[in-house]
Amino acid sequence: MKYALHLEDEDRLKEAEEEFIKANKPQEAINMYEHKNDWHNALQVARQYHPESVTKVFLNQADFHLKRSDYGKAEQCFINAKEPEKAINMYKDA
Repeated sequence: MKYALHLEDEDRLKEAEEEFIKANKPQEAINMYEHKNDWHNALQVARQYHPESVTKVFLNQADFHLKRSDYGKAEQCFINAKEPEKAINMYKDA
């Protein structure tokens, strides 16, 4: 785990991901990628090692796009998260 954190600090993310997985800490790898706004890799790790986090990753990604007023991308993330009502509310609130 410590080595994974060290690799993350050095921006060696793929290597850090591998170490997080070896340490049975996939959520840490997901959080690392989310922090870097690397949604593709966050989703990949979630789908493969922590499926219960997939919806959360999509919702976090939607929030990221919403803060940037990228409503189309936010909408798609809400739909992927199976939360279409959040997309509707987003447009109502905009």
